[in-house]
Amino acid sequence: MTLFKIIITLITLFLLYYSCGLHISQILKLKKLNMIEKIIMGFFTYYFLHFIVCIPFKIKLAPLHYVTIIWSIAALALLVSAAIINIRNRTILNDLLVIKKYALEHKIVFTCLILLVLSQVTISNLSDLSIARWDRGYYVGDISSSVYTDTISQYDTYTGEKLLMLNTEYLLETYQNHEASVCQITGLSAMEQQCTVMTTVVVILFMLILMQMGNTFWKDAKSTALFCFFVQMIHFLTFNISVESSYLYLRAFEGKGILILLILPCCFLYFIQGALDKDRKREAFLKTMIITISSFCINMSVIYMIPFLLGPCMMGRCICERSLKPFKHLVIEMLPLVIVMAAYIVTSRFIFIYT
Repeated sequence: MTLFKIIITLITLFLLYYSCGLHISQILKLKKLNMIEKIIMGFFTYYFLHFIVCIPFKIKLAPLHYVTIIWSIAALALLVSAAIINIRNRTILNDLLVIKKYALEHKIVFTCLILLVLSQVTISNLSDLSIARWDRGYYVGDISSSVYTDTISQYDTYTGEKLLMLNTEYLLETYQNHEASVCQITGLSAMEQQCTVMTTVVVILFMLILMQMGNTFWKDAKSTALFCFFVQMIHFLTFNISVESSYLYLRAFEGKGILILLILPCCFLYFIQGALDKDRKREAFLKTMIITISSFCINMSVIYMIPFLLGPCMMGRCICERSLKPFKHLVIEMLPLVIVMAAYIVTSRFIFIYT
C-alpha cells in the first residue's frame, strides 16, 4: 500500500509541475519550451505558488489542515485548467509526440538515458549512510511535528518542544510546510515523503537538467547521453561528504540539496543558453527570473549563491560581447533576491511571531 501511495504521489507531483510549466509558457509566451523545460520551470513555480498560499497561515499560526485544504483546491484547479489548455491546444500530446519521435530516432540512446535515470534514482534511494544528521533531522522533524500536531513549524525539530516563537531564520521557507501538507493528504510518513518521494523527484529533475545541458552544448543525442553518463560517474567516483555528490546520494530532498542539484545548475544552463543562442536570450532571461523570484521559498541560501554564480558569468559575457546589456540583465535578475534579502533581514531581526 505504501509503495502505491508513493507512486501516485510522484505521478501527481510531476503532473502539477507540468501544469505550472504549461501555464508559465502560455503567460510568458515561451513557445520553444519542451516538455522537460516545462516540468523544470513548473517545479519552481509550483513551490512559489504554495508559498503565496501558505505564508499568511504560517504567520497567523493557523492549523496545518487549513493550508492543506486550500492548497488541494488550488492544485486541483491547476490540473483542471491545464487539462482545458491541453484539450484546446493539444499541448501535452504534441510534447509526447516529440519525445516519441526522439525515442524512435535514437532508440539505443533513449534507452541508455532511461537506464541512467533509473540507476541514479535506485542508488540514491538505497543509500543508507547517515551524514549531516542535523540537516536531515530538521526537515523530517519539522514535517513530523507539523503533521502530528496540525501546526505549521511551531515545534522544535529536534526536541519536540513547542517554540516560544517561530524560527525567524526559516520563516520564509515553506518547502517543508508543503511536504507536511502532502503527508496529511497521502498518509505517508515524513521519512517516506522526504527520503523516497522527494529524493526521487530531485534526482529525476537533476538528470533532466543534465540532458538539457548536453543538448545545449552539442545538440547531438549520443553526446548528450555520454555527457550524462560522464557526470554521473564523476559523482559516483568522487563521492564524499564535502562535495556535491553527497547531496545527490544522501541529501537530495533537503533545501540545500535542491539548491545545489537544481537551482544553481538551472541558472548556469540558462546563462549558457542565452550566451550561445541569440534567439533564446529573452527566453533564458525570463527563465532565470522565474528561478530568482521563486527559489527562495525552497532554500534561503539562494540570496547569495545565485549572485556569486551569475555575477562572474555575466561579467565575462560583457567582456566577450563588449556590451553592458548582460550586466543590465543581471541587475534585473538580482532585484527579486535583493527584495527577499531585505525581507529576510526584517523577519529575522525585527519581527517576532510568538506561539
